[in-house]
This record gives sequence, C-alpha cells and structure tokens, in this order.
Amino acid sequence: MPRYDAAGNVGTRTEFLKGPLRPIAPEESARGPSVMRSTGSEDSGSAGRVARRLVANMLSTLDGVVRFEAVHDAIFGVHDEQVEAEFASKIAEEDAMLLGRKTYEEWLPFWPNSDIEPFASHINRVPKYVVSRTLNSVTWPGPGQAHLLRGDLRDEVQVLKQQPGGTIGVHGSPTLVGSLIQADLLDLLRLAIYPVVAGRGARLFGEGFPAERFRLVDSFSGPSGIAVLTYQPLGRLERTEAGDIPRNAG
Repeated sequence: MPRYDAAGNVGTRTEFLKGPLRPIAPEESARGPSVMRSTGSEDSGSAGRVARRLVANMLSTLDGVVRFEAVHDAIFGVHDEQVEAEFASKIAEEDAMLLGRKTYEEWLPFWPNSDIEPFASHINRVPKYVVSRTLNSVTWPGPGQAHLLRGDLRDEVQVLKQQPGGTIGVHGSPTLVGSLIQADLLDLLRLAIYPVVAGRGARLFGEGFPAERFRLVDSFSGPSGIAVLTYQPLGRLERTEAGDIPRNAG
C-alpha cells in the first residue's frame, strides 16, 4: 500500500520510501447503513441520475495538523494492519481523482514508475482532474490521463459529479479540500487521525476558516490508536450558532 507524505499526499517524496513500507491510503468511506448520503447528492436533472460522491482523504495529528514534517517519523512509524486493510478495501470504489496543483506536481515524477501496490496501479489507471488556474496543461503517462480544470471550481466540479461513474477521491491537497467544503461540493471528509501532537504545522482548518457543521457517519479504529473518522459536511453555521459560548455566570 502507498506511503503518504506530511500533507496527506501519497509517496511524493523519496525520503518517505526509506525503510519498511507501512502506508495508509484513505479512500471513500464504505457504502452501507453507517454512511449517509450527503445532502444535495441527487441529480436535479430530468434523468434523475444520482451524482457521484466526492470524498476527501486526509491524514491528521491530534491537534489537526495535516503538514507534519516535525513529527514525520512518529507518524510513519505506526503500523496498523487493521487500518491498512480497512483502507485497502476502499480503493476499488474510486474511479477518478481530484488533485490540487501542488499534489499533482509532486505526484507526477513519482507514481508513473512506482511499484508500490495497490495504489500505484490504481492511481495510474484512473483519470486525474487537476484544479489549477496557473498551469497551462497537464499530462500523465498511461491509461489514467490527467485533465486540467481551470474554470470556476463550483462549475467544474458539479459537471464532473454529474458524469457517469463512481466515487471521486481527493488525496492530500488540503487547500483544495478547504475550498470544496466552503463551496458545498464535498460529500465526505475522511480523516485518519494519528495519536500524535505535532505542535506546529499547517492545519486543514486554519485561523479564519468559516464555521462549519459536520456529522459523523462512520468510524473505525485499530490497535495502534489510529482513528479513521468519516464526516458529512452539513454547511455553514449561522452567526448565532457560531458565536462565543456564554460564560457560566455561576
């Protein structure tokens, strides 16, 4: 299985390949009674087609850091066969990927020639949609070609979700994930939370991120203490809901 870098990207830096490969590849949460369909996932078109789900997969520390170079060894020193098996079982449910520019640029030199399975075959097989307004073109060798999305994020992703197909996965790309949440485009947020405090580093929800409400729809934990939590975004909190908690007068 693939090894993730500190941003939640898979195998983008050669130093992550040193030593035993004990990676985790978060994919879409399992379909079933424990996972609820995101609000607005039904196609409003005349055909009544069900829209594809967009699922973000992130690694995080206990303090919410998603770029955790300071505790890299502590994160990737954790080996949990149960969690790895849980993630591996989800790869087949994803038939497309949505990537931010930085993730795409880090992946391109590595994955086309990688033999780290099962993710290498998967990422090289499925189409990849790269969100960027600065790139003029994108490429990917092999059958899983790359496609550039340069237009309005909401418009581009809504068109993609209405196309026939299965789950669209977002890997790494924390800036893109935040934008998708704010645009009400993300159906599920899957977080693999490691029992480590980074103390510093970029967070998925940084200072100034709008107040949002989420619902826990699935959870899994292994003996290592890694908790895999899948949340459904419910939208922006109203000002009265997101305000300061009143102090206890007593």
